[in-house]
Amino acid sequence: FELYLTAQCTDRIVVNSLIDECVSRNDDECAMTIFRHLTADGRADADQITYNIMMKMAVKNRDLALARRLIADVKTRGFKPNLSTYNSLLNLCFKTQQIEDAFHFYEQLKVVDTPADSFTFSIMLSGAKQHRFDVSRINGVLADIREVLTASTQRLDEVVFNSILEILFS
Repeated sequence: FELYLTAQCTDRIVVNSLIDECVSRNDDECAMTIFRHLTADGRADADQITYNIMMKMAVKNRDLALARRLIADVKTRGFKPNLSTYNSLLNLCFKTQQIEDAFHFYEQLKVVDTPADSFTFSIMLSGAKQHRFDVSRINGVLADIREVLTASTQRLDEVVFNSILEILFS
């Protein structure tokens, strides 16, 4: 990071790779130092990818408070949270047993017109199995899956269908 600063490099790919390597090596302190440098004093050196990497760190550490700060910052900076962002948030909410937050983010995903994918539905269905959702919530997720299948906008994988079967049999 010191070499990066000394070289006055502004390549986002380089700095995002550096943050990602820090996160992968569990050097969260270094990742946060770099991230703070990129976002300090109104700087706009961070991009959507930077935030998604930091979200990966929040999920890894089960840090919902950090994830909430990141998503708020993403919106404040004018970025549109993407599917990766929302899938990470959903995953984190279920890992930390914050079911209401998971549904809040799932609804936000639909409001920003970002279509859910197989991974999104797998996360939601896995959460339904693990946390024994109310039937109405399961039906809501199934209705969303039905809508995707009817629209034929994408193909869903076997994990989604296996999860549906598991829920129905349980």
